[in-house]
Amino acid sequence: MIAEREFQRLDKIASYNSKVEPIKYTLMLVMALLMGAFSVLMIVHTFCYVALKVDGKSVSPFLNDMIEKLEVSPIGFLASVLLVLIGFFLSLCALRGNVKLGLRFFFVSFYPIVPKETFVNSFMANCLVMNLWMTALVQLMNVLFRGYLRGTMSAKIFQVQVRNMYFFSWFFKNNVFVLWLLVWWFVAFIYLMLRPTEKIYLGSTVKRADLGSKQ
Repeated sequence: MIAEREFQRLDKIASYNSKVEPIKYTLMLVMALLMGAFSVLMIVHTFCYVALKVDGKSVSPFLNDMIEKLEVSPIGFLASVLLVLIGFFLSLCALRGNVKLGLRFFFVSFYPIVPKETFVNSFMANCLVMNLWMTALVQLMNVLFRGYLRGTMSAKIFQVQVRNMYFFSWFFKNNVFVLWLLVWWFVAFIYLMLRPTEKIYLGSTVKRADLGSKQ
């Protein structure tokens, strides 16, 4: 009887291990903590270097100062690598934010993306939309790291020409875009804390399987 119970216990453990990989969830927890810490660093940098002003000057250059010091060090190539990683992180945040929050408000699904049911034209249309906010992301990078990027062609375009355009000059002068970004960061944080998951009703979605059955 004892041997049978031990065999059943070992069989349950083997069945559990075959369905659940603990290392997967451990890595997901570590990645979530790292992403959260990096998000806090970016928010602090945005407040210190862009949003808050003391006598018309930034409170602290923070990450921008760190990248500039890294640039003149023996491992200066890591400054460019770090800047690229920050841009990649912000692009992932924008993409994930659109999926988690943007699809729930003020969004009309002209070209829906449904698992295993997405047409090529829908995929290309969503890629085109991503190119639109990538321009805004490059502008944000120039604002957040204007000290390090000064003198580059990107800074001349976004920090000089675009910033002094007749229509956009007032918005940049008053940091409207950055302040709006911070407001949405806190709105998204509070909303996702209250409702971390949500079922999205897709409605009467036309599936490729349905089209195949009609032919």
